Amino acid sequence: MNKKKYFALDAIRFSFRMFREHFYFNFNIFSFASLTLFAAISLISLTPLRPTTGKPLNIIAEVVHWISGQKEISVTEELEILKPNVFFIFFTVILIAMFLFYWRIMALKMGIMLYDKRSLSLKEIVSSSKKTIPYLGFSFVSRLATLIGSYFFTILGLFIDIRLKFGEYFIIDKDADTIDALQSSWNVSKKHIWDIFLLSITMTSILLVGSVGIKELCQYVGIDIVSIIITFYGLFTYIFINTCAYAFFFRKIFEENQMKLTPENVIDQDYNQLPKSAPEQLQP
Repeated sequence: MNKKKYFALDAIRFSFRMFREHFYFNFNIFSFASLTLFAAISLISLTPLRPTTGKPLNIIAEVVHWISGQKEISVTEELEILKPNVFFIFFTVILIAMFLFYWRIMALKMGIMLYDKRSLSLKEIVSSSKKTIPYLGFSFVSRLATLIGSYFFTILGLFIDIRLKFGEYFIIDKDADTIDALQSSWNVSKKHIWDIFLLSITMTSILLVGSVGIKELCQYVGIDIVSIIITFYGLFTYIFINTCAYAFFFRKIFEENQMKLTPENVIDQDYNQLPKSAPEQLQP
């Protein structure tokens, strides 16, 4: 198969096309999840965990800006002025992190389903949250390996990150455990390092441009609730586009090598044995 078929720009075009075609479906999920999140944080603000001074909304806005990278050192000073209860900050950060974490897991599933041209089923998408434990294990080990590699040599950390890019897809799509996901991702990526690197650079560029745009827009609007919505939706959109692009790449690798995925666990000379719960055979 010609590598041009999964060149980075093709993956990006696929992800943006999927976002456009399924905009309303995504927006409905975003709206429901956001309302649930803000309702939970609002309930916390009515308890003894509420801020000692200042409005909860101001504090939530500062936390969101900090998580999204729009605020750095200055966030400490601003939060100090607002004097929030430390537990309120803790629970706000935890809830927002959970929101983004589970959305990424669901977006991984959606990216695979969309590439396979399957209709999106909310029940099936939400069921992917059952993979939380192996996903957490993989995330921890892969991030740790990347950090250790970066500590000794920046390029080594980048190399490890590239080789482990598809581990999360093995967990969501193939029911792999943490070790299988690490090994399988390392093996399937070995012939595509430069292609994955190019896609990573493209996605990072989109993130940087989007972050600058969101930051400027939030400063222009100057209203806390609107800034929170804009920032959340920006993160929400980026996660979907990112996961769809890599799902495209993930599937193309299997098509290129004509992998025969059966419940009997066919072992290819270049790849690890896949979990017994592998889905039906893929047709290239």
